[in-house]
Amino acid sequence: MKQSDYNIFLPEQNNVLCFNSYSDSYLIISKSSYGELLAGDLHEFSADNPNTYDALVQSGFIIPDDVDQLAMLRTENKKEMFASDTDYLMVYPTQDCNLKCWYCYETHVPGSKMTKEVLERTKSYISKLCQSSKAKTLRMTFFGGEPFLYYKDIDQICKKEQERNTVGRNVITVRINYDDETLNDMVEIIRDFEGIDKKLVFFQLERVWQTMGSINEKRIEQLKKALLQLTLDGYSVGHGLFGIKRVACPAEIYHYAVINWDGNIYKCNGRTLSEPNKEGVLLADGTIRWNEKKQAKRVALSTFENKMCLNCKMLPQCLGPCSQKIQECNGNLEDICSLKYADMPLSEYIRTNFEMKIIRKRNETR
Repeated sequence: MKQSDYNIFLPEQNNVLCFNSYSDSYLIISKSSYGELLAGDLHEFSADNPNTYDALVQSGFIIPDDVDQLAMLRTENKKEMFASDTDYLMVYPTQDCNLKCWYCYETHVPGSKMTKEVLERTKSYISKLCQSSKAKTLRMTFFGGEPFLYYKDIDQICKKEQERNTVGRNVITVRINYDDETLNDMVEIIRDFEGIDKKLVFFQLERVWQTMGSINEKRIEQLKKALLQLTLDGYSVGHGLFGIKRVACPAEIYHYAVINWDGNIYKCNGRTLSEPNKEGVLLADGTIRWNEKKQAKRVALSTFENKMCLNCKMLPQCLGPCSQKIQECNGNLEDICSLKYADMPLSEYIRTNFEMKIIRKRNETR
């Protein structure tokens, strides 16, 4: 037996919080057990601490000698890229918006709207995808602008999906882009959702990109308070860039497509949907004609096959910078590392997620 390469230990006042990023497991052990574990003799450790040893094995902190977790990550990454059990599709009914958020990176197109022709092509694409794909699930996302400007188009597209599959779950993601001031208003935001089924709402908190780098202890405490409050109130909530995944971004998946209102196809919606970034066209028969050169350039990239990522204990929950950023960074990977843009130190991120996990378990037993 051996220790996993993805163990992270955080000594506290009276004990040690253990986190394994591969199994996404947490465990608390005594400081004396931790000291013996650091000594490295697992045979002796198991004899002196049988219960702790068993818990570490069950939670993935200690694994068999013949298990190569990096090889397993590589395998799952390739499977997700080329043989995913989920098809991903994003649809932009419009690039217009009824809001003017000061932090928005999008280039809006006033008055833009899917024509009936593009709508029919989109519905045809979905039908063909459901008929031909071996995937078990179609995960479809609507984005904007403000997609609900044209909710009737969304309704038609969803009905086309229902003809082939039962829609198992509709979830509204509430993206809260916060700065140094707005986290204090979290309680008011929560009140606005009273009466809505909490199982159908997912909150995602992201710092406004123009305020990156303005982190201090006060801001960290504000963020933790907001995350814990949402969790206490029974909502699912995410923050930051980490989480169990098989690709750095859905754009790495070979068949992933973003269908814009004008029928042009993109991979990355974190960049302006404009002609220079186009990667294909949705044809009249409901198929996509990809720009094979651009497609090959993106797919050929391995987002984590570099020294920085391979040595990182958070690799299973990151898988490196996305393919878009790698193409743009001129080899300066440290400049686009997720840890650089995290809104709290990794140790606080792990502690906060542990607290949220405890709260969720308590909520489940109510």
